Amino acid sequence: MSKENNNNCNCNNEHNSKHEDCHCHDHEENCCNHEHEHDHETITLTLDNDETLECLVLGVFEANNNEYIALLPEDEDDVLLYKYIASSDDDIELDNIEDDDEFDIVSKTFMQLIEEEEDDSIDDDQ
Repeated sequence: MSKENNNNCNCNNEHNSKHEDCHCHDHEENCCNHEHEHDHETITLTLDNDETLECLVLGVFEANNNEYIALLPEDEDDVLLYKYIASSDDDIELDNIEDDDEFDIVSKTFMQLIEEEEDDSIDDDQ
């Protein structure tokens, strides 16, 4: 395929649009020999010791009649789960999940959501 047919995309799919607009495949980091600008929602947590922690927001979800948020701190592998409380003035409050039984329910719900999302992603690829 010539560079003219794929508009310097390097994705091996024929299209005439610029690569950012081609929608010819899912973009992963460095998948097409160029950097991608991914807009992920982030939140900055201020910990008890006044240290700040920048986290990716993986999602807000419901479990046990409450809302929870899953956060992934930058450069870490462990997901943080908090009770998510939205106020009427667009502020949010995050509370620790103190109860072990509640945490188990929230963890299981989050894992089920991740597994469902992975299954949907596999179905979309086929």
